[in-house]
Amino acid sequence: MKIIERRIELKNLMNINVRYTETDKPTILFIHFSEGTNEIFNGIIKRFFNSFRIIAPDLRGHGKSDKPRNGYHIDNMAKDIYYLLEELQIDKCHIVGSSLGAEVAVNFASSYPEKVISLICEGAMYNEFGEFGLFKGSEEEIREEKEKRNAKFAKKTQLIFNSRAEVIDRQINKFKEDGIWNEHFQGFVDSNVSINDEGKYIYATPLYVSVDYNSHYWNFEFEQYYKKINCPILFILSEDEWNNERIKECLEGLCSFIKDFDIVYIQGSKHAFLWMQYAEILGQVVEKFILKNQNRL
Repeated sequence: MKIIERRIELKNLMNINVRYTETDKPTILFIHFSEGTNEIFNGIIKRFFNSFRIIAPDLRGHGKSDKPRNGYHIDNMAKDIYYLLEELQIDKCHIVGSSLGAEVAVNFASSYPEKVISLICEGAMYNEFGEFGLFKGSEEEIREEKEKRNAKFAKKTQLIFNSRAEVIDRQINKFKEDGIWNEHFQGFVDSNVSINDEGKYIYATPLYVSVDYNSHYWNFEFEQYYKKINCPILFILSEDEWNNERIKECLEGLCSFIKDFDIVYIQGSKHAFLWMQYAEILGQVVEKFILKNQNRL
């Protein structure tokens, strides 16, 4: 089946790049992680060509989509998804979200529950602060910690490169050093190089995108979203997340608000990158869960 790729201007005037197929079959929407692109799902989407319609956008600030100077709250990104589905005339879909993509997905599913058949979250399993957060402390300690984190991000600098090849070689070597490189990473790396305002090459999103997003992230309370979601949810945990008792405690707490959920752990996997690390395994996991819940259509 042919994959179409184009930029679509939404009702809010945001131009979103999206890859998709055209068929009357049920739809799966794939949403990538922060500082990623829709290419992270290359290894698994072909598995669904015969039975599903595929939608895989680049979120605002990422890939070939518009990169405004601000507006990177997940509320805005979920609204982009709503307008995108409207443009593609999709009434409801299954959603697969990785990290930031999972956060956008739970926001979307809570705001438009009638549009979501099932939800697969590799992310949005804990808050940074509060009852279901990793950081424990008094209100004063939490306030000070947030200020420290924002200050740290404000001081970050972005690596600048003189050529596209230089960026790609550096990132490939980094993945190889981490022991996770395989053929599924190539398209992702190629798609994640961009040119900044000075005409130099950078990897992933412009720094201002990450800074703006993180200024909101510290305040997310995912329980407020899960309370409004009524579809089945599958949580996918990486190796590090599975071995982190605090993360599992937070997830257990958040699951108390969910009527129907499953949890899967992928041994040896790294958060976010597991979609490329274990594409075949993840494809099987996603397919099994979606088929189990397909009768909710």
